Formats: sequence, C-alpha cells, structure tokens
Amino acid sequence: TMSGDQTISNMTWTKIVFNTVSFDDNTEFNTGTYSWVCKTAGTYVFSCIISWIANATGLRGVGISEDGSRPTMDSFISTVETAGSSANTRTFLLGQIKCTVGQSISIWGYQSCGGNLDVDANGSYFCAFRVA
Repeated sequence: TMSGDQTISNMTWTKIVFNTVSFDDNTEFNTGTYSWVCKTAGTYVFSCIISWIANATGLRGVGISEDGSRPTMDSFISTVETAGSSANTRTFLLGQIKCTVGQSISIWGYQSCGGNLDVDANGSYFCAFRVA
C-alpha cells in the first residue's frame, strides 16, 4: 500500500509510490524503488487499484511496467478510464506475467485533468502472487 497520498503531474506516466508492505513472504518488494523484483521464476498474477481524488476532467490510467521503467506500448498492461465527478475514480488492473529472476515490476499512473491530481493512499494497493 501507500503511506500517503501522491501528486501526479498532468499527462505524465509516474511510478506509484507503494512503500508499505503488508505481506511479503519471499521479500520481493523493494520499498526504496517501489518495485516488486522476482526471486523465483514463474507465472504471476498482479493486481492493483489506484484511487484518484475526485475531479471531473480528463482521463485516469494505471499501468504495470514489466521492466520497472516508464511504460511504453510494449512493456506494460494498462487500463484507462474516464474521470469521476463527485467521487474518487478507481482504476483497476489485473494481469498475468511470466517473470524471470531479477525482473522488476512496477505500477504507474497517468491522468489528464489539466493540472496536478492526487492518488489517494486510502483505497490504492498493489499485490502479486505466483500461480505457476
């Protein structure tokens, strides 16, 4: 999870600061780089929600980077939703990735409201679990 809200600049993919670990039995999450780093090769399912503070303008997006760097069209799984109005907008992502040892996975957010917009730490999370 996140220890506090994070401000995201307009029209800029930004790595989300997930820096609080609730459970990690293989110590794979790095709170300094905000990335999950694979220690055991296999197929993993990744899930995340980014909760955006209410704002009626623009789009909201969330992406999983498969190499730890800023998302590109071939390096991540993403979803984009229209903005909310009087309530927070929550972008949700669920994806399966076949990971190699040392591979770095991170979550990125994008918004286009015309100014800065905060990700609400309450209701935002990231998780990974091995399925094969």
